[in-house]
Amino acid sequence: MTITGTAAEPQPKTTAVTLLLAALAEYGIPSNISHDPAWGSVVEIRLTEAGASTGGTLEIADRSASILHKAAEHTGWSIFRKDADGEFVPATCEPLYISGDGTTAVDCATDTAAAVDAVLDVLTEAAAPTAGDLMLAALAEYGIRAIEDEVSLAVPLDQGMDLDWTLHHDRIVIADRNPWYGHAPQEHTGWVVDVYTPDNEPLDNDGPAIYIAGDDRDSPVDCAADCAAAAAAIAEFLTA
Repeated sequence: MTITGTAAEPQPKTTAVTLLLAALAEYGIPSNISHDPAWGSVVEIRLTEAGASTGGTLEIADRSASILHKAAEHTGWSIFRKDADGEFVPATCEPLYISGDGTTAVDCATDTAAAVDAVLDVLTEAAAPTAGDLMLAALAEYGIRAIEDEVSLAVPLDQGMDLDWTLHHDRIVIADRNPWYGHAPQEHTGWVVDVYTPDNEPLDNDGPAIYIAGDDRDSPVDCAADCAAAAAAIAEFLTA
């Protein structure tokens, strides 16, 4: 007896990125696949397009450097945030979410659900002021102009100069022990303020700092009070 029939069509393999894109789509989160020189192919989410209150992007990469592998071979997602200029936020390049070790397989569906939850947290967070925002506001009370650098704030010694030239001259640097000024006020651990050269070296290694607060990265201090005290010290230094 001869049995005839139609051969089953091959089914497409379920990849990790297929599950991720589907999970994002369930929440109406627009995304696209882009190529990042550092990470290879990543899933990119443009925050304003996704309804966030702040700009920039989220980049979701796979720990194994490929998002096209089978779901069964998934070894973890990592999510990094970048600002509108493509710089990591925070500048210390800490991930918003990370799982797995890049070697051992993890459950892709579970990991994807957790990663999407992390994305949703970003999209729904309020644009709360950061420690840096409070510091800039405290300086403004004295009419002091400043700019944001990579991980610190910079105040030109000549307050009348073009701010774009601040980093090319001796300047007051306001650094945080956190170590990035963009953290939440409740995570603030103290400002350290001193004069630096264009080469990012202290102008006076032997003299005391203009202002310093806190003791280490594990001891939060009152951010509002610290900003007010640091701004007062800077104002006094500039008018001395």
